[in-house]
Amino acid sequence: MDACEHLWFGQEKSNLHLAIDDATGTVVGAHFDRQETRSGYYHITRQFLTEYGIPILIKTDKRTVFDYERKNTKDMAEDTMTQYQQVCRTLGVELQCSSVPQFKPRVERSFKTLQGRLPEELKEAGVTTLDQANEFLKSYLKKFNRQFAVCDTIAGCWGAQPSADQIDRILVTIASRVVDQGNALRINSSFYALYDSAGRQVFIRPKTKVSVITMMDGSVFALHNDTLFALEKIPVRQKVSPAVDFDDVKPVSHKKYIPPYDNIWRISNANLFRKKSQFY
Repeated sequence: MDACEHLWFGQEKSNLHLAIDDATGTVVGAHFDRQETRSGYYHITRQFLTEYGIPILIKTDKRTVFDYERKNTKDMAEDTMTQYQQVCRTLGVELQCSSVPQFKPRVERSFKTLQGRLPEELKEAGVTTLDQANEFLKSYLKKFNRQFAVCDTIAGCWGAQPSADQIDRILVTIASRVVDQGNALRINSSFYALYDSAGRQVFIRPKTKVSVITMMDGSVFALHNDTLFALEKIPVRQKVSPAVDFDDVKPVSHKKYIPPYDNIWRISNANLFRKKSQFY
């Protein structure tokens, strides 16, 4: 599994995320994105889980999406488990990471083959956007596998296929958030209120830490004390209502007042200075 940045279509480079069965050379997942992202790898993981099942082993690059190590520390306990590592642990899949290209030669050779063929196919199909490119891959991969795969995918290399509901629950992003003074959670500069299964708003003590779960379709939930809450975005309200509030009156700028030299305060200060000065 890997990603390749190339001028696949249009005028801007994009990244093709690819997953290949090492035993047969079958492309089991492909997805375009502007950058090499966790979302892109989630999409190809969803594809091979849905079509083939759970793999025994995944080989990929040593990137922070898959493997994160803190600098200046040798204690493995201080390292943070990435979201994708958590997915593999849940599925029971072994994840191996290496920066050496020879570690995954099958996917590297496939990228070279695709770079010589896929851009022309995309251009001929009139593809100009990411959505169009990902839709085109659905039909193109079948033709590509018929031409370049060694044989049909061996069933014994894959585990049981999870259900669609199980896949949705596994391929999520989990982050920690703190409830603010308004009983809301701030996520990506937006505020969300919590609701229970009955549709009633839930109020949790401020400064309480909760886990925010983001699904692949963009829906978000909060987990607290083993209870799942729905999150609803709080609309942004304007500070001033044009129908009710008056127009703001701009403050009048006043010129700074400088008292004249014969002002009583200036005279008294001058006399005090003369008394204290050694020159008078």
